[in-house]
Amino acid sequence: MINRIIAIALNSIRLAIRSRLVVCLLLILLVTIIGLPISIKGDGTFAGKATILLFYTLGLTVVILGASTMWSACSSISQEVAGRQIQLVAVKPVSALEIWLGKWLGILIMNAVLLLISSVTVYSLLMMEVRKAGLDERETKALYNEVLVGRRSIEPREESVHGKAHARIEHLVEAGKIPPELKNDETYFLEMEKRMKAATHVVGAGKTKQWIFDVPKSFNTKKAMAIRYRFSVSTRDRTPVSGMWKAGTIDSQANFTINSESAMDGIHLLYIPSDAITPGEPAVITFSNTETDKKNSAVFAQTNGIELMNKASSFAANYIRSIIVLFCHLALVAALGLTLGSIFSFPVATFCTCALIVLSLSVHYFTVLVGDDTHVVCHSHGHSHPEPTAWNELTTDFVKSIEKYIAPSMRYKPLDKLADGILVSSSFTVGAILLLGLLYPAIMAVISTFLIRTRELALPKGHT
Repeated sequence: MINRIIAIALNSIRLAIRSRLVVCLLLILLVTIIGLPISIKGDGTFAGKATILLFYTLGLTVVILGASTMWSACSSISQEVAGRQIQLVAVKPVSALEIWLGKWLGILIMNAVLLLISSVTVYSLLMMEVRKAGLDERETKALYNEVLVGRRSIEPREESVHGKAHARIEHLVEAGKIPPELKNDETYFLEMEKRMKAATHVVGAGKTKQWIFDVPKSFNTKKAMAIRYRFSVSTRDRTPVSGMWKAGTIDSQANFTINSESAMDGIHLLYIPSDAITPGEPAVITFSNTETDKKNSAVFAQTNGIELMNKASSFAANYIRSIIVLFCHLALVAALGLTLGSIFSFPVATFCTCALIVLSLSVHYFTVLVGDDTHVVCHSHGHSHPEPTAWNELTTDFVKSIEKYIAPSMRYKPLDKLADGILVSSSFTVGAILLLGLLYPAIMAVISTFLIRTRELALPKGHT
């Protein structure tokens, strides 16, 4: 069986080489990798340039490979059925499963070679740019601590406002500010809960905010540690916010103190010493807004507003794991194209594959958008929102049902992590291999095998 699968895979590769597909793709990829960083300008820093080189160049490389993978996979079986060639191999001792696996393996081998060449080229160009840049000590430290690194990110414990929301509604009812029927209104309660949760991310002038992080025992405090936070000032003139940061444990909450003078809105990084936090013990991070102007509040982002970061991996290892995850995405696209190519003709299979990919991305985007608390800041005026229509409920249920099946695969997005210097962990990589590279393709292989067996492969012209 293995020999037959390998023979089909090698035959697919030979056909691709003869059609000059591989050579054309390689040239397109090399032009993209070399030309894109030249045409796109960053924020003026080398770290920004490195981020562009990693995210956009690798991202466009995967898009090009994904498009070629979809085209090759959709045509691989459907074109042979249309040309009445598949019946020459779709007989004993070659089974339908062996045909599918052989085609899939051939596409994977071509993708592996092209992705390997592309990723090595990107990495080499990046290292060459680092050597040519002539960075000073501060810039070099920032580059290797913020971009060319794999940092473990720990988020704080989630602050529950469930009880406070109930208490607030009861208080408003007793004060006569809202109708009594809103006390048991689920929609109004959710609005109140979201509003109060948003309020917990606001630190007014002279106020203090505290976060608790559950630090694992594996947290290596000997390597670079930092607090990364995102906030924007609340005033229209964007007046800078000054504050004081403290880091420590529950028993000693001020092992480290630093003033963040004139911190502008955006993303900031504060390095903390190794003795400020103890592995295996909860860490306490405190921010005090030292502004005297009461209007000048610091509003932390509700998503990734503050993170505790620690170097956990070298950039090279993080880069390799990211490439493996990207390869798993290509394996899934190949499996999807082969499956639809087993059902439809080449044009229809290509259209359906594109439609499914676009639908999956759109559904995931809108689900995240609707479910993101940062987009919902309610202002009720004492009245609940109108009941959703039947059409709204139907479309919402449809989107959620699709999202339930595609959400697991959407978790594996390594380029965001890689370009941001976030760890692409071994467990993350193994999960992508098992789900994207094995489980989903295995399900599609079973479906395709059944369809190939039940499909008439030798119909006369005009009946395919």
